[in-house]
Amino acid sequence: MFLSENSDQSDILRRFADTRHKFGMVRIESGVLLYLIKAHRFWEGRAESFNKFLADNQLSANGANQFIKVAHKFYFELGVRDERLSTLAKCSMSTLLMAVDKVNRHNLDEMLVKLEMLSKEDIRIELEAMGKREERIFNGVEVSENMKHARQLISTLSPEEILTLRNELFNKTRS
Repeated sequence: MFLSENSDQSDILRRFADTRHKFGMVRIESGVLLYLIKAHRFWEGRAESFNKFLADNQLSANGANQFIKVAHKFYFELGVRDERLSTLAKCSMSTLLMAVDKVNRHNLDEMLVKLEMLSKEDIRIELEAMGKREERIFNGVEVSENMKHARQLISTLSPEEILTLRNELFNKTRS
């Protein structure tokens, strides 16, 4: 199974690439299985809680939840399968976690290309830029700085204050 120090360089590099791919696929499969165990409460009868189940299996709750988050988004929500999973398997967990918050059905293909082609740093830059574009667009319309500021202020109002403001604005536009 393991190679010797006398093994051919190309064989060592090929085996390393294969091992990295297998490791990535196992992380995704682990995330899928952990999601199912947690969602369907399969840990009951084996442990007092899901976190205790993880501890009993010598798994970090933080690490397991990262695997679950990635599996939930890509495998369950977006339905990524087969060779497309191989793209994800090549990425670090921190890269996948950055992508989870930005990827959706509309940009999945573009995101998979970026994850496959770009370095971790370039992906981080792309995802930051993607977030800035999303902040400027609301319901498909470019939002001005004044509008962004107004939305931030409105988010601090109580429901009653929002209703009063809406009524005042509606009455102003009617007159």
